[in-house]
Amino acid sequence: MIQDRARALNIRYRAVGIALDREPESGLRHLRQVGPMFTEVASGGQWLSLFATPFFWQDFPGEPATPQLIIIAREVSRHGGEGETITFGVEGQRVILRVVGLQEIREWTRAGAPVPMAILKTVNGH
Repeated sequence: MIQDRARALNIRYRAVGIALDREPESGLRHLRQVGPMFTEVASGGQWLSLFATPFFWQDFPGEPATPQLIIIAREVSRHGGEGETITFGVEGQRVILRVVGLQEIREWTRAGAPVPMAILKTVNGH
């Protein structure tokens, strides 16, 4: 549902699965069981992994619990042209929605997965 809404607004969409298992392979097995919706995955390192740390302790601090769904808006810019070094910048990252716990995620989905799309529209200039 979220991916369809993002497409309609011409917003790039990524679904990132982060498994907090100690061993990367067991986390990857779990993410494969959850479903094929992920466009990126990370596994291993537990709560202090390079991928989990920003979502729980640094950039987007929130309740350290699993599972959870976090929708983040961010602006990405590309710099440099032909013959120049190309770099990318990421600015304005912010949490749009956080749903914590399996029951809450199920209830959110049953309610039609409401997302404050007005906020997302401003990200892409619509």
